Amino acid sequence: MKRILFVDDDLKYVNIIKECLIANGYIVDVASNSVEALKYAKKRIYDLYLLDLYLDQFSGLQLAEFLRMNHSWANIVFLTNSDDDNDEIRCLRNGSADYLKKNMSINVMLERIGRSLSTVKREENMIRSAEIEVDLKSYMVYKFGELIPLTVSEVKILAILMSNNKTAISRQELIEALYGLPLNEINAELRIIDAHVKNIKRKLNITSIVSIRGVGYRFNE
Repeated sequence: MKRILFVDDDLKYVNIIKECLIANGYIVDVASNSVEALKYAKKRIYDLYLLDLYLDQFSGLQLAEFLRMNHSWANIVFLTNSDDDNDEIRCLRNGSADYLKKNMSINVMLERIGRSLSTVKREENMIRSAEIEVDLKSYMVYKFGELIPLTVSEVKILAILMSNNKTAISRQELIEALYGLPLNEINAELRIIDAHVKNIKRKLNITSIVSIRGVGYRFNE
């Protein structure tokens, strides 16, 4: 299910749109101001940020810049009562996926949001969960936007497990993927995987990697 952070200080309007989004299968968190939104963004990774253009403390455009500091790929849609063409131009030039007017019909809004979620460009080298981002191009791992140093082997194992969410992966499969060779051509012990996984869990402080007795490991989102 896609997760949306909806940032708007009009609580009555927020409740209406939130219920519509939930009814259409989205998970929705709500923030009433920019500071609260940033706190949410530090705790969780969202598929889409739905931002009111005019907010307390920071404008929607400023908030978008802050969000992109931690998540350059952030998928942002602006939502506003403004009829100023310059506002729309500024938001689109900012790199937003879309610019929505609050007076448009709910059905059109939902269609546009769904389109933004389906057409957003995703980096081919990125793997994400609710907490973790793995960049396979730079071999960097982030938890809630914070860089967590892992070895190349640990990054590869984590990426394999995350890419196969809720699927058990054997130690043999992991070690063959790690070395790029069949097991019978590798002079390595299967238990080396256990050491790598232990380090991954410790460094990331996660419990989402679980051991499957007699098999290997599974990543549970």
